[in-house]
Amino acid sequence: MSSVKKNITIHRGDYSELKFKIFGDYTSKKLYFTVKADKTITSERIIDLSNSAAGGSDAEISVSYDNTYTTVIVKLNDINTYNLDSKQYYYDLTENDGTKETTLFDGDFNLDFDVRTVFDGFAMPATEARFQQVDATAMQENELMQVAVDARGNKYMKGITITELKTLLGI
Repeated sequence: MSSVKKNITIHRGDYSELKFKIFGDYTSKKLYFTVKADKTITSERIIDLSNSAAGGSDAEISVSYDNTYTTVIVKLNDINTYNLDSKQYYYDLTENDGTKETTLFDGDFNLDFDVRTVFDGFAMPATEARFQQVDATAMQENELMQVAVDARGNKYMKGITITELKTLLGI
């Protein structure tokens, strides 16, 4: 089976359900939805979701079969995209039957701007990576770090000094 090209456009930070329909029964197969900034083999996975057969959950990818077609619904929560730049990324939906991995769908993954965001007034990170390793011991004591906190959907930004961060980390 060759993959189907399907370009996707969603609003950054919004909950979105992406629906894919595939001929045949894929309910027991491992399904993966991946988004990357580019198509190089070593680039970081910005979004990496899987169904329950692949160790994820129905909250990430749900799968149903109607005796002819499998419907796959990829569920993107706001946290999956709210801190990404509005630009073009690339995605694929793949399945793994235990012996090989096959691309079912792929294409452009476009994030449109939202006017209001949780980051209003703050500098965005220079990379699409959500998490970056920081050597707090090498930073100056008076440097500030902005910390995004997401607790049950409540997001806010907080300034924290490196001294406070070191105290929290016990270093």
